[in-house]
Amino acid sequence: MRGHFSGGHYLSACALTYASAGDEELRRKADELIQELARCQKAHGNGYLSAFPEEFFDRLREGRPVWAPFYTLHTIMAGHLDMYVHGGNEQALATLEGMADWVGRWVSSLRDEHMQRVLEVEHGGMLEALLNLYAVTGKERYLRTALRFDHHAFFDPLAGRLGGKDLTPSMVCLGYSSNPARKPIPVPSIQVDPRHPTGWVEPVVHQTLSFRTVGQKQILSLIPLYQLSGERYVVYWKVQSSAA
Repeated sequence: MRGHFSGGHYLSACALTYASAGDEELRRKADELIQELARCQKAHGNGYLSAFPEEFFDRLREGRPVWAPFYTLHTIMAGHLDMYVHGGNEQALATLEGMADWVGRWVSSLRDEHMQRVLEVEHGGMLEALLNLYAVTGKERYLRTALRFDHHAFFDPLAGRLGGKDLTPSMVCLGYSSNPARKPIPVPSIQVDPRHPTGWVEPVVHQTLSFRTVGQKQILSLIPLYQLSGERYVVYWKVQSSAA
């Protein structure tokens, strides 16, 4: 896929290699690439930078066939962020912010329902890329843009344990459908402050890949699915905003 390697993965590889091995030659080559990409962005005049015309995003907005424009965009953004964080390249951050501002204007033109339809097609790692940029800069507009990529059909749910109360052996072996009553099982909702999107969960000390909720009405345990046996679990949670 054009653009995702030379503008994205390559820059990330250079940044991480420089950070771990101190390879100055590789850093210099990455700095040169960032300079050239900045020239391309300047020629557009609106912050856009990618390996294909902006018209590809028109196709995405209109529901016409197109192959992963946001995936390519996010890899380029991630590469620039890595070069800023690990390589100290200030121009990389400036270019990245220009790209993020372009994305912010693009998503601002779409209602939530329309944006969710776009996300059904593809969104790459835009949520992660924009949240990482927000973490580095502290600029609220990047958090707001990131949250537009919150794909409700995918990100509302999270996995966790619901216990084994009233769970019969036949239900364990044959599944929930073996219960003739088929009573619905209540699933707790997760309250999340969008200003602190990771504040609802914390790692369990000395337990690898184990987490628990924070500030919820019910403390819930989250562990890898393969560790669960003989109890109920859920992989889809309802997430609600707790912001005033």
